Amino acid sequence: MKRLVLDTNVYGWHIAYAARGSRQEEAVNSFALVSKLQQAKDAEVFATDTIEREIKDAKFPTLSELFHSLVKGVIKKTRQVEELANEYYQLCKNNRLHFVTVEDCEIIAATAIAGVGFLVTENRKTLNNPKVVEIINKVNLSKKLKSPKILNSKNALGEIFV
Repeated sequence: MKRLVLDTNVYGWHIAYAARGSRQEEAVNSFALVSKLQQAKDAEVFATDTIEREIKDAKFPTLSELFHSLVKGVIKKTRQVEELANEYYQLCKNNRLHFVTVEDCEIIAATAIAGVGFLVTENRKTLNNPKVVEIINKVNLSKKLKSPKILNSKNALGEIFV
């Protein structure tokens, strides 16, 4: 069983395609991925409480309905998640990666600690940035944590549904 976390933006891009007809690459790929996941028997979607809060704060019923129809469980923020997220965040700041937020770091920390294999995001400036991925991998290696594979929707389709 493949386990993955979808970043908030993947749900948003899916809605952009489904409800608004957006043909941007992120929207098309997110729609394809979510559509496959809705039918999948060998993949489980999880979320973090940070993602759940972002979905709730959007106050968009269609987004919330999509989220709740896919997610099998929510990974809660613990002290361990918070400490790991703060370490990622400080290293990103020290490396002048100022576009990375604490919330981004909480999402990847919760995903890593829960042992989820994949994090899918369409945000190339933050979690899908090679420099950020390198920092996350180094920290996780030092803590003997397996890093989730961070992919965009297009690459996730090929990786998860091979």
